[in-house]
Amino acid sequence: MKTSYIVARGIPGNGTNIVNIQLLSMLKKRKFDPRIPPCPDPDKYTLVRGKHHYYWRRNRGTIKPAVLNEVMSRSAAITSKTNRAAKHMMSLLAVFTQQMSLGMSTTEVGGAFKRAYLQDGRMDFRFMHEIKFQEEHPIHKLFKGAVYPKIERGSIQLQIGVGGPNVKAPSRYAAGYRFTAILLYGDPSKDRGIRIETGESETYSFKEKNHVDCKLSLVLPAKNRPWTVLLHIGCKMTDSLPAGPRYHAMWVVKAG
Repeated sequence: MKTSYIVARGIPGNGTNIVNIQLLSMLKKRKFDPRIPPCPDPDKYTLVRGKHHYYWRRNRGTIKPAVLNEVMSRSAAITSKTNRAAKHMMSLLAVFTQQMSLGMSTTEVGGAFKRAYLQDGRMDFRFMHEIKFQEEHPIHKLFKGAVYPKIERGSIQLQIGVGGPNVKAPSRYAAGYRFTAILLYGDPSKDRGIRIETGESETYSFKEKNHVDCKLSLVLPAKNRPWTVLLHIGCKMTDSLPAGPRYHAMWVVKAG
């Protein structure tokens, strides 16, 4: 072990020259040992690179059978079904999302279905409001208005504030925009059990300075059928230019 002494000098004028003496131990850094020890049993052990050397780790389940707890067992059993439901739902939305940057949206939708199932054994849309379809392009960069959903006589009505400061043009190439209300309903646990209905608004101009109320309405399914309503806003481009992800936004408004 190598030792060294460090003398810390005082600040000039404070009446002392030496304020502290510290002893520091300079330990030699341990090098990585590249040698691989003999394997006890290739069928039961896995080679692992540790901090300082290689070692063999016993595989899980080779001492006693690996058992999942109840929640994990239910989660594993339902994963394939929730994944199928998520893929089906996103395929229905493809006409609106084909130019969006969805990232992990399909995985998040599957997770929302699974969370609902694990809660009470019923797969529905109750957690869809947690899905962010475009993390890299937040909704507020395109739309800052308010959406007021109202359920009345078996229908849902959306009142959307447009015009003025509510909608911002992403670039000078965006000429106008329109909204689409999307109703998804049915039993996600069944193969292709989700249905879709839509309602579109007129095309609004970004030059509109006054506040305008856009109203969309959709008929809801029977009371015992799960449903969710999404709202999509898409821009109309000048000179037939393609509209990339920042010219679109979609989010969940309500679920039942």
